[in-house]
Amino acid sequence: MEVGSHSSRRLKYSTNYIVLVLIVLGILAVLNFFFLRHFSRIDLTQDKRYTLTSSTKEMLANLDDIINIKLYFSKKLPPYLVNLKREVADILDEYKAYSGGNLSAKFIDPTENPKLQQELRFIGIPQVQLNIVEKDQLQLTNVYFGIAIFYADNKEVIPFISDTRNLEYDLTSSIVKVTRTETKTVGIFTGKETNPFEDYQAAKQLLENQYKVELIELKEEEKISDDIDTLIIAGPHDLNDVRKYEIDQFLMRGGKIVFLIDTIDIKEGLQASSFKPGINDLLEHYGIKIEQNMILDRSNAPAAFRSGFMTFRMPYPFWVKVTSKGFASDNPAVSNLESLVLPWTSSIKVLAGKVAGLNITELAKSTPYASARKGFYKLDPQQTFYIPGIKTETYLLALAASGKFKSFYADKPVPTLETKEDKEKTETQKETVKESPETQIIVIGNSRFITNDVITQFKDNQVFFLNIIDWLTLGEDLIGIRSRGATDRPIKETTEHIKTLIKSIDTFGVPLLLILFGLLYFYFRRRKKKRQALMW
Repeated sequence: MEVGSHSSRRLKYSTNYIVLVLIVLGILAVLNFFFLRHFSRIDLTQDKRYTLTSSTKEMLANLDDIINIKLYFSKKLPPYLVNLKREVADILDEYKAYSGGNLSAKFIDPTENPKLQQELRFIGIPQVQLNIVEKDQLQLTNVYFGIAIFYADNKEVIPFISDTRNLEYDLTSSIVKVTRTETKTVGIFTGKETNPFEDYQAAKQLLENQYKVELIELKEEEKISDDIDTLIIAGPHDLNDVRKYEIDQFLMRGGKIVFLIDTIDIKEGLQASSFKPGINDLLEHYGIKIEQNMILDRSNAPAAFRSGFMTFRMPYPFWVKVTSKGFASDNPAVSNLESLVLPWTSSIKVLAGKVAGLNITELAKSTPYASARKGFYKLDPQQTFYIPGIKTETYLLALAASGKFKSFYADKPVPTLETKEDKEKTETQKETVKESPETQIIVIGNSRFITNDVITQFKDNQVFFLNIIDWLTLGEDLIGIRSRGATDRPIKETTEHIKTLIKSIDTFGVPLLLILFGLLYFYFRRRKKKRQALMW
């Protein structure tokens, strides 16, 4: 009897154990099924850099066909790329989870496949030579670490991945490009007669990653094409009425314009003076005035200067640095930015009586510790910048205006060239549009922040520039992704009195605390001894 009961108990326990295991496995299977369709992740970083943005999630949810992503990675990789490969795989898993089955990703090693290597060279994914340490020796190895995105007959390529900081933007923008039915066009106009686009080649290349870019010269009475979605006017000096008329009419037809206007003429010998660009009367008619001044700020970026054979860098108050608090918190183009460097910039003023019906957004402002100079300027980096008692305040440096604009030429004859024949021809062919539909402009008293040297030196300038173009041209889809890749955490600017106070605390505070601690310790120790003496 005992043997039978013992066996039945063992069978009962075994059955319960098996049932428990099956229940646990069933729960795990259900959870696995659930989480495959409801991806979630806890991200404790301040800017949520390890979580896909809402723009990417929305784009993936709206895919109507399969996106094929092929990751051409070599199997034999340097150790630092092995971890990077794992991070890339994690990001792609997240993309697949939000795509609803419309995205596939496949790792392919082209190392032993000469035919595939030839195809990769053709589409723009190179074999990259890297240094690795193997058996205590430095050796060279050739690896593939690129991505190709395919959709129908379209493809986009990321030639080499060096980190994952901007990978979400690169992937999402590539998917948007291959699925888009049309490519938007951005025009650049400078108004200069000789080498008009020489200073903006780096900016042009950045734009070409997302847009078709046209360089516009407006010779004679050339019209700005209606195919252009957004027009950038960068650093014009003297513009005749014919050119201003075409710019005005482009806006009246619903085109969007970014005005980057300089009022400071840089001369040789570290000197400069104010001038009034020919386009100012047009802007003032729209209700926006670019002041004839140059702003300097305690929040600034270092600039490089040459002295003989030496080049040195030093903080330069004329290179104003807008910090995170200076950006409009409610505007998607700038709300997540942390800095912008504006070299030799002027402030902007809104003419209240002329902007009725327009929505004005202050995109970027200086810190409260900025001041303005006027007239003739010394640019010497070793001069005394901060004069005791000088008034400091916050200056508006960039703004956006949206709404219906009135034409500058609504009550004026159509501007023409000088000859009578051209005048008669123009008057019969052109009819002035007097009011625009709903459209947008952005005005900044500076074009130098996108010149070749500056925009390549300061990454946040690239982000700001591309964000405002995207905002006008595409809407808000890609802005939040790019903005998150920019990080700059400068020390908070403060007054000289507070700086002196902090220095005094650092110098005398710690010794005084030590002295106070010693006195208290001595006091309590002596008090304790007195108590012990009374007890005895």
